[in-house]
Amino acid sequence: MQKLEVHPPSLLAGSVLAVLAFIAMAPTPPPPSTAPTPPGLIPARNMIQIHQGTPYTVPTGQLLVVTGLGSFAGISGGFGAGIPATLSVNGVGEIGTRSAEQGPNQMVYGDNLPEVRSMVPVPPGFAIAQGSVVTVTGVAWGYIERY
Repeated sequence: MQKLEVHPPSLLAGSVLAVLAFIAMAPTPPPPSTAPTPPGLIPARNMIQIHQGTPYTVPTGQLLVVTGLGSFAGISGGFGAGIPATLSVNGVGEIGTRSAEQGPNQMVYGDNLPEVRSMVPVPPGFAIAQGSVVTVTGVAWGYIERY
């Protein structure tokens, strides 16, 4: 009968390969992910409001999609009474609303404090490119979308 001899360098190489194969088969944790936003909904972190007197610069690599434009006006002559809301991009007027006296968007709130609240939707697809400076008279609502 022959004597079985093990070659030490081969034993070492085989052991290392066996350990590496075992490690490679170990389960890996799934990559971290966030829950997907259901279609048609906008994540709250992407929503913004632009107020009169506060210019907004659209961040690099993103679009500003404007969804609404309006003003809050007290009939007694408060902020924006009778003044249409407007939105300008880089100093050029792009969209606006009619004044409270002209438009049908009038509602009365409370018993002693009549107010005019005008907000109109912006046509779908109105987006403003990165780096643009947006200013409003009144308030603009929208959201940021990466592209």
